[in-house]
Amino acid sequence: MTWSRLPLGIAALGVIGCAIGLVLAPGEMARAWLVATTTLMGLPLGAMVLLMLFVLTGGRWGAAARPALTAMAMTLPATLLLFLPLLGAIPALLPFLAASPDTLPERVVGKLAYLAPGWIVLRTLVVFALWLVSALLLRLTPWRTRITEKTGAVLGFALYALALTVFTTDWMQALEPEFSSTIYAMMVAGTQILGALAAGVVMLRVTGQLASPSGEPEAPLGDDLGRLLISGILGFVYLAYMQWLIIWIGDLPPEAAWYLARDAWPWPVAFWLMALAYAVVPFLALLLGSVRRDPKRLAAVATVMLVGYAAEAIWRVAPAFAANGTYLLLLAAAFAATGGLFVMTIDRQWRHGFVGAEARHVR
Repeated sequence: MTWSRLPLGIAALGVIGCAIGLVLAPGEMARAWLVATTTLMGLPLGAMVLLMLFVLTGGRWGAAARPALTAMAMTLPATLLLFLPLLGAIPALLPFLAASPDTLPERVVGKLAYLAPGWIVLRTLVVFALWLVSALLLRLTPWRTRITEKTGAVLGFALYALALTVFTTDWMQALEPEFSSTIYAMMVAGTQILGALAAGVVMLRVTGQLASPSGEPEAPLGDDLGRLLISGILGFVYLAYMQWLIIWIGDLPPEAAWYLARDAWPWPVAFWLMALAYAVVPFLALLLGSVRRDPKRLAAVATVMLVGYAAEAIWRVAPAFAANGTYLLLLAAAFAATGGLFVMTIDRQWRHGFVGAEARHVR
């Protein structure tokens, strides 16, 4: 897998911008870093879920995509390390914890004990441990267990779901403590899986895995992956729409305020980018068999979806904080730093790890 030096340059610029932000505006930097790292974290987690699904169901798509998904999933420890500094920034991310309970809404007061910084740190460390155990059960680490791969996939699914529910409650919903949604964790899982699948398609195109050994386009494989992308899009749209519909029908003011915050400038830009790049455009394009069966067109659609994946995460998490110019600039720097480092890490995994050997074995 060969990448240009572009990711290195982007990562370097992002790291410089983040370093400046950490010195001049540490609170805004922490908020921007939270958005970027949780977005990045979704890709290896989604890749793990797709690998678990393949282990349990099989299929040509999984056999072909396994090297790319494995390379992504193996970046999980690095992405968790990038998140760890935020454990010391909880006061900046949850400023209401320092307020007098008398000044807070009753719904928020009821959450104060649960959201105590010490408990958040402890739960986060447990969540990370559960995700790493899931990777161990899926045999993505140098260590091995006596548990069969299928049993590991079942257990991994359970650990992933439990940990994601806790993590999204502590680090996403808690940012706007009056908001509450029982479907939120499921919605995040859907976006992670869809984003990882889109990234996997792009990686397969870059590495030539969307072509058969003879060099001819492998139409059935592309068709399978395209149909999976359609299913993921429909699942994402359904969950997002159902959350909005339930809140609208129930006439719930605190939850409605969550949507109103995302209607303020500049967040509608992220919404429309999400709607077009993560749902409407790829869905319509993938309905065409000629697009699904053409590796180049399929990869182009998947690339557009990755833009939509980032826009969805920004729209969902970033509006929890005031949209001033410093915050927006640091958001761009944080995404540049984490995105560039992510690509470089995958490249290293592919060229120097066992993933490359696995890719050759699959082919």
